[in-house]
Amino acid sequence: MKKILLSLFLSLLFCQTVSATDYCADSNSKGAWYFDEASGSPQDCTSNNNDGTISGTVTQNVSGQFNKAVQFTQQNNAQINSGSAASLDNLATMSIVVWFDIDGAGSASGHSANGVIVSKGGRTKLLQCNGATNFRFTHEWEEPAASRGIWDSNTAPLSTSAGYQHVAVTFNNSSASNNPVFYVNGSSVTFGESSSPSGSGARLDASGNFLIGLDNVDTGELNGKLDELLYYNGILTSTQINDIKDNGLTAAAAARRAGLAS
Repeated sequence: MKKILLSLFLSLLFCQTVSATDYCADSNSKGAWYFDEASGSPQDCTSNNNDGTISGTVTQNVSGQFNKAVQFTQQNNAQINSGSAASLDNLATMSIVVWFDIDGAGSASGHSANGVIVSKGGRTKLLQCNGATNFRFTHEWEEPAASRGIWDSNTAPLSTSAGYQHVAVTFNNSSASNNPVFYVNGSSVTFGESSSPSGSGARLDASGNFLIGLDNVDTGELNGKLDELLYYNGILTSTQINDIKDNGLTAAAAARRAGLAS
């Protein structure tokens, strides 16, 4: 009865339906991080336990979209390293979803032109910034080695003054002709392909770590805050992405946002 009353209260409070999907419990969720920790390792809430190790200058316990977040300030190769467990490796279909506050430190001029949000296996899979108002997805293919697909959002959907914005990308690497789908604040945005992939197939990424805030060759330091990050094995629909945007990774996230649960 208490859970039912809490759900009804939260629905009225936010004028929305509390998520019925627990993405931490979804077997297709390969890593999901709240970033609520005051200190220590950022915990992966899935059963895969891909907890992160912080190095460089990363500030925890800053204000987030849902409770707390982590902040990167482009110093000392700042990153969160969640390793390269089998659960994170070689996803053929993938979705990356996160709340992002560009230049959380407040200096738009200090924003890294290509600050990395997430990378896996060097430049094999990357979600990163492209300037201060666009973002980019990169995926490498096998031979020729220089074959790399690069797609940029082209409607300037991001803003350094908007606070937290919800960003998502989905991609199926089964064909070099496939394109990613970008979402900002729950709506798909147009993109341009600045480099077309080609070759024998998508490059595998098991040799590289899953890094947050940096890529595997120590470039592209991020300047901004991240909250509620999901790495998902599969193509999330627009409905699912909006559910996560509105309600968090679990139904409990709405309660955390309301200050009713930790």
